[in-house]
Amino acid sequence: MGFQPNTVGGWFDLDRELMFRKSESEKMTNKRRTPALIPRQLLAYIKRWQSQGCSWAVEYDGARVVDIKRAFSRATVEANLEGVTPHTLKHTAITWAMQSGAPSWKIAGYFSTSEETINKVYAHHAPDFMESAKRAMERGSKSVVVTRTRNSATFKK
Repeated sequence: MGFQPNTVGGWFDLDRELMFRKSESEKMTNKRRTPALIPRQLLAYIKRWQSQGCSWAVEYDGARVVDIKRAFSRATVEANLEGVTPHTLKHTAITWAMQSGAPSWKIAGYFSTSEETINKVYAHHAPDFMESAKRAMERGSKSVVVTRTRNSATFKK
């Protein structure tokens, strides 16, 4: 990803604090890659890199990293991390977003992932996960008395 629109990858619009995940020449596919706001923590780094003369967010010896998958794999080996992929980072970020209570439709939009996938895979991380169902069960159970003997149980309202 660069700091200007380009034909080889996404770019950061620092004036509008937006990240464009695909290049100007990429065709639209089923893989959603919508623009997203840049988190303030990342924005500070990106602004510093640009002010230091970098043209790309990920560089090696002053040149754009061409094969990000290979570079990421090599970085995980050097950091002695096993089983970590770019998807691991996305999974962690979505989990944190759910844990912080963000609505699933906003998370889906930000991470270019369907809301169906967000709800199916990550909903259990939400702080209020199944809370209303639990409250409904608690309300209903106040009027039920359970009497249990060795071989049977009796339920009375």
